[in-house]
Amino acid sequence: MEVQIQQNDERVKLSELIERIKVGMPTTLDDQESLRSRPLQTLEVDAKCGLWFFVSADLAKVGEIDAHQQHVSLSYADAHKQDYLSIYGSARLARDRAHMQLLWTPVGEGLVSARSG
Repeated sequence: MEVQIQQNDERVKLSELIERIKVGMPTTLDDQESLRSRPLQTLEVDAKCGLWFFVSADLAKVGEIDAHQQHVSLSYADAHKQDYLSIYGSARLARDRAHMQLLWTPVGEGLVSARSG
């Protein structure tokens, strides 16, 4: 994950927490205004503390973001360290091919896996 330089201490702390946890749970509203959450791996925290993810263009989440851009929340949790983060704000879909290529990794490379053992 890429984390760009942040402007203040609060954003530094936020970006460090997101970098460590990696997987967030964005929550959007569907057509019936019911809440829907799905796990997504954070790929970048940009200089304005914007968070970048990849989503498949055919997922329902894409339509939900288009329809309800101003009503999105995002949660991160590390229960072992008792660190939790909940963010409320807006989202937008970016289809910037150059930026996508910068963030892209082959399937499995750099992904978080959960194993017990």
